[in-house]
Amino acid sequence: MDEYTSTQSFYKKAKTVLSPDVFSFIDGGSLDELALKRNRETFSKVLISPRVLRGVNKSTTQVKLFDHTHSAPVLIAPAAYQSLLSSKGELDMLEAANQFNTTMILSMFSSIDYTLIARNKKVPVWSQMYFLKDRGINKNFIQWMEELNFDALVVTVDAPVYAKKERERSQPLRFPENTSFPHLKKIGIPFEECLKTKRHLSTLLDHSISWDDLDWLAGVTKLPIILKGIIDPRDTEIALTYPNVKGIVISNHGGRQLDSSIAPLEVMHKHREKAGNKVKLFLDGGIARGSDIFKALALGADATLTGRTALWALSIGGSAGVFHALSILQQELQETMILSGCSTIKDITSDYLACKGDT
Repeated sequence: MDEYTSTQSFYKKAKTVLSPDVFSFIDGGSLDELALKRNRETFSKVLISPRVLRGVNKSTTQVKLFDHTHSAPVLIAPAAYQSLLSSKGELDMLEAANQFNTTMILSMFSSIDYTLIARNKKVPVWSQMYFLKDRGINKNFIQWMEELNFDALVVTVDAPVYAKKERERSQPLRFPENTSFPHLKKIGIPFEECLKTKRHLSTLLDHSISWDDLDWLAGVTKLPIILKGIIDPRDTEIALTYPNVKGIVISNHGGRQLDSSIAPLEVMHKHREKAGNKVKLFLDGGIARGSDIFKALALGADATLTGRTALWALSIGGSAGVFHALSILQQELQETMILSGCSTIKDITSDYLACKGDT
């Protein structure tokens, strides 16, 4: 793995080894991919103002999130169908999370049986869930997640519909013949039927989701709820009124939903102003360097999520690839901390920025 010296090097290699449909499925954004570009470009507009002579002879990237101390403030974002990238799919991703010591968020549309993930996890695993039209499926899913002792429920709230993705339409995602996911069938998701009839799974999504659905959730589970896909600070303010919400992921779905969306980094500080210390805040979208993590934390995030980077690394080197990619981000973060004059994650504040996120 030594030849991969940055997260970008994994991207370049993955582009040459993945089939065009799988690559486009992961890499693409919606419509003109403006939000996808904005997520990345926004980081270059936020500058660090380093302090010197701070006596940083030791530094640590460790951070405690809920009850678990993580090696670094970078978690693995949820992504579906990871067996398209490596033979062990989500199990490879979990192995890397175990080795690196960070939380993995498991997609509802995992290609590996949830039971195998539960059996092999040594770190927190949070279960990502969409609200579906058939709430019976949601109840089945939640009950199973509780039985498997997963640690939290990450509810995606920015995808009542599946946004148009032109790259995906020109190169539709293809699954190997006779692909079958029995664990999805067990909870009532008709995956095989959708494949046969070429019906997109997005037709299962509930277009009418509302804040009332959080009350429904409170009635069916005691799992901590983390809302993923909030971008407007006013929604964070509303989320704080629900006691079962313990965390919020500031995200525009990696530029895969509303194409004219603002970037998470642009509004991160406003979410922290609304939330205070009442909930954990996570930034998702555009992380490619350790310095990006530093900027996100300085603007108020407790930690960040990495999605595409982990997937590119998975496609190249399985669990070893993902571990190496996470290690690159950690090393770059630590270097940025030392150069900026920070010894610990708690030291990172907006005082170290020349720009606080407004563009």
